[in-house]
Amino acid sequence: MKTKLLSILLTFLSLLLSFACAKDQDEENTDTKSYIDTLIVPHSMKGYELYSWSESNEWYFSILVGTNSIKTYSEVISNVPREIHLVTVKGIDNLKLVLARFPENEFITWIGRGWLQRCWGSNYENLQLPPQKYIDDISQYCSQKKLNLLVTD
Repeated sequence: MKTKLLSILLTFLSLLLSFACAKDQDEENTDTKSYIDTLIVPHSMKGYELYSWSESNEWYFSILVGTNSIKTYSEVISNVPREIHLVTVKGIDNLKLVLARFPENEFITWIGRGWLQRCWGSNYENLQLPPQKYIDDISQYCSQKKLNLLVTD
């Protein structure tokens, strides 16, 4: 009897958890934009690092504070803001919203596969620069916002 009751309870909790964790796409975008609207990006002595990757035909962008240490893959793709991890966003429009929060003359280094291979060897998974049209678009946007973008590969 206890086993059956425990099984039913676990099934119920599992279903409840899956519903609670499932987010509607619009709700996710609203949460992201709300977070970006309140984001304060301070000047960083060592600038910022921008990483990108494609997943399910969507481009993701992660911005970390520049440091002397080499970041790990899990630090880069994390979606949890921490001391060195500023933000991870989906889509070029959300990336532009984040870049708009940067102070003028800030330095941003966009990390490509060549740099990752030299520093990480083969442990960079799906991190890579997006197609050139995205790079050109973001480069132009950064110029308009008076941000110093360096694309490395």
